[in-house]
Amino acid sequence: MPRKMHLGAVMMFGPTHTGIGAWRTPDYPLDHDYAEPEVWQELVRIFERGKYDMAFFADLLGAAEEPADDTMRYSVQWPVHDPVSLLPFLAAVTSRIGLVATFSTTYEHPYLNARRFATLTHLTRGRAGWNVVTSGYFSEAENFGVELPAHADRYERGDEFVDVCKALWSSWEPDAIVADRASGAWVDPAKVRPIDHKGKHFASRGPLNVKPSRYGPPVIASAGQSPRGLDSCGRNADVVFGIQWNPAAMRPHRDRLRERAVAHGRSPDDVKILWGVKVFVGRTEEEARQRQRTLLDAVPEPAARAMFSLSTGVDVRGTGWEEPLGNLLATNTGSHGLLDALTTNMGPGVTLREAATMSSVGLAPHVVGTPEQVADRLEEIFEQSGGDGFVFMTDYSPIEAASIVDLVVPELQRRGRARLDYSGETFREHLREF
Repeated sequence: MPRKMHLGAVMMFGPTHTGIGAWRTPDYPLDHDYAEPEVWQELVRIFERGKYDMAFFADLLGAAEEPADDTMRYSVQWPVHDPVSLLPFLAAVTSRIGLVATFSTTYEHPYLNARRFATLTHLTRGRAGWNVVTSGYFSEAENFGVELPAHADRYERGDEFVDVCKALWSSWEPDAIVADRASGAWVDPAKVRPIDHKGKHFASRGPLNVKPSRYGPPVIASAGQSPRGLDSCGRNADVVFGIQWNPAAMRPHRDRLRERAVAHGRSPDDVKILWGVKVFVGRTEEEARQRQRTLLDAVPEPAARAMFSLSTGVDVRGTGWEEPLGNLLATNTGSHGLLDALTTNMGPGVTLREAATMSSVGLAPHVVGTPEQVADRLEEIFEQSGGDGFVFMTDYSPIEAASIVDLVVPELQRRGRARLDYSGETFREHLREF
């Protein structure tokens, strides 16, 4: 029996995610307002038709650092609306797919977040997930009127933030509600406890004022790339969105994640890792390659530079377009791990032009071809990487989403690589299914 793949889709609640310029192509529904729920409701219904584990919404709290004008002009992951607010609208039109929203640990108190996601777990009937991020851009800090904490300090704070949320979610015993009409008692106070947390970054008395969900706490997702980020993933996450450029790099990344899970007293199988991929599929190979070319051609050079800076934390203003990637150095912003991964896996001789343009339409391996060719490559990556599945990087095109669900997924199902139907009702059950 072949090992099955967990599948998901990642996007942003805005006009672009990784497909910078994708809105210019004929596949994109400019007659629909992305700021309203219908576009996203259509997308998650497509994903649920494909029996995906999850729809995953990334987020940012500000624009790319510089040049801000180019970020806004070319919609380089800007504007971005609050994905947490979108989840109930998506839950209302689906019944099985997991729904993940990003929320930062850097600029808010964990009590509010614990309350928010506990409520969402009820409203989604166990399908809510929280993507934990630590917000690494100066522009985000400036929006809150504070200095950006150092990389290590953000992760230290983030770990404590998650600890407080988990303690608050556990502050009620499952049978605390008695609803005794005779006595008039609604809750047994002995089964609802303060957490009395006093840590380096946070204090919270508790208990949470939201009852526990019969579905358990929300699923925790993460996407750390640096060694410190990967340690937090191993410590906290149920599912990890991984970005590497080939199976040779994926396997050690996955092994390090599993090692960190064990170091934190968990089973290595407690954490699933799904690799980000950008799929271009067509009825013929030429059709698929034309889809890729169309998207690559839609990226203006200033937009590619801005997206590269946003993703890696490297200011490439004034850097030659043909400069080797190996000559660039990371700063305090962005993902330290992404520049290292790009340099290692694409090769130090790859140029800024090649890396920036490619990453602007999907900061992950591009898988291009017919349904059979795409399935072949996904199987190859799956087996060689030792990962648990894939997250398809997408924007708000129902045509793009449906091309994968209607062409690639049936081929994976035929090979026994993807589920034919959901066996459980909750996101956590999907992750534990295989």
